[in-house]
Amino acid sequence: MPRRGCDRWRPEIQALEARLADYRIQAPFAGRVGFRNVSVGTLVTPGTELVTLDKLDVMKLDFTLPERTLGEIIPGMALTATGAAYPDTEFEGEIDTIGTRVDPVSRSITVRALIDNPEDHLRPGMLMNVAVERESRQALVIPESSLIPEGRRQFVLTLDPSDEHRVTRREITIGARRQGEVEVIEGLAPGQLVVAHGTERVRDGQPTRLLGILDESTSIPELLRQDRDAAEASG
Repeated sequence: MPRRGCDRWRPEIQALEARLADYRIQAPFAGRVGFRNVSVGTLVTPGTELVTLDKLDVMKLDFTLPERTLGEIIPGMALTATGAAYPDTEFEGEIDTIGTRVDPVSRSITVRALIDNPEDHLRPGMLMNVAVERESRQALVIPESSLIPEGRRQFVLTLDPSDEHRVTRREITIGARRQGEVEVIEGLAPGQLVVAHGTERVRDGQPTRLLGILDESTSIPELLRQDRDAAEASG
């Protein structure tokens, strides 16, 4: 008889247990809980955001690369990333996934990298500067400030030493970029002089006076000072 009594209440007990299970919230993964958006006793409905949960030990970083780099990147390739919060710290990671589609407007492809975050410095939503460590190669590089963009086309101003350093406007094809520099694939030859600063002050066909050549050992203020000193000495 007692056993039959327990069997009679079993469906109600199972229904109550099922209802209690529906009120239990389980995290889908292990992570760190952020701000709680509700208080104890608050009435919530399906879809209400209760709390944030983030997995911080390994961060996913999405960035874009030009379409032309598709033949140079592969999963597992190393990279470093820096952010404004820790400008002197380089975070190391590797490419995990390469997107399957090229953006028809920007002609770029999305790449996802995984970056270890053992000290929890990185947070979701941070902006990062990424440097992919590709194999070194020889390339013709000019200052990025030399570029004159017009839509999708790029131009530079060159100087002809044999003709009063006359300015010539040239269309070029650019390749990879890095901070302050850009690779030139077509349109320039090694050794050609290009205008790196003040491109808005000169015009195609205009003769110029060369004050000096800007390189790693010089600067614009130094070249101007040298020209001023030379003018004062000759005067």
